[in-house]
Amino acid sequence: MSAATRITLYCLNAIATILMLCGAVFYVREVLTMTDYVRPADEFEYLQKASEIDEEFSDKFSYELFHGGKIRHIQNTQIGLQKSMAKNSDLDERILLTVDWIKSEQEGSVSSKIENLTFMALEAIGSKWTQELQQSLIVYLESEHVTRIEKLRIFNHVLSDGELAYGIVKNLVPGYLHDQIAQWWSNYKASHVPGINETCLQPFPDSYRLLDLYDDVLVGNNTEKCRKKVPEQIYHYDVYQEHLWWTYGKAAMLFLGALCFALIALFCCRFDSNL
Repeated sequence: MSAATRITLYCLNAIATILMLCGAVFYVREVLTMTDYVRPADEFEYLQKASEIDEEFSDKFSYELFHGGKIRHIQNTQIGLQKSMAKNSDLDERILLTVDWIKSEQEGSVSSKIENLTFMALEAIGSKWTQELQQSLIVYLESEHVTRIEKLRIFNHVLSDGELAYGIVKNLVPGYLHDQIAQWWSNYKASHVPGINETCLQPFPDSYRLLDLYDDVLVGNNTEKCRKKVPEQIYHYDVYQEHLWWTYGKAAMLFLGALCFALIALFCCRFDSNL
């Protein structure tokens, strides 16, 4: 092998190594340091971040419900993110965490956090309640052979479960909070029913009336009056996904470049040996 060939091979291998290292460093820096959907060490921060995710996906679901979006995919993504961040496949993780926290604060005679924890517990309950309503809507839209009686049973089950969980939290907290959390829970339900304007949810309907409302806004003539108006917008998760795929693409290009230079070096080595 000539000296010129050896120098060429060294240069090609050096470039390939540099590109591979750059790809690895870029991937580690950009992907492994993303904390958008990573559970914070502080439990308060975790609960707040989980609630923010719920709010974003609640709006996204309601928007796509009327614009031909893949609502099942949206819900599965939301649930997947919550499970990943909770590091637990149980959707009751946040509820159990906040309820246990409230109990421990009461036992320790420390009341300064109870009010915040109470609303965090209600947000966790509301999150599961909204997700179950979303699932009920998916059944409503995708299952042609589901009877009206079955739809009523599904909606009634969701509404009853929400009230039962709310009652458990209410019984845990001091009496002076009862009126405040009752108002909060009423407002939350009215503003988080997927696809329906909250002005049409006062007073909050039973399962029969709720199903009638969905009949109106989804397949009936009253599609505008009670339809929730969610403006088209760019959601944080969409930006996150775009950045993630751009990062994957750039890292892949660097690794591909390294592979190309390595193959060129191998070709040069074999070509020189055949001379």
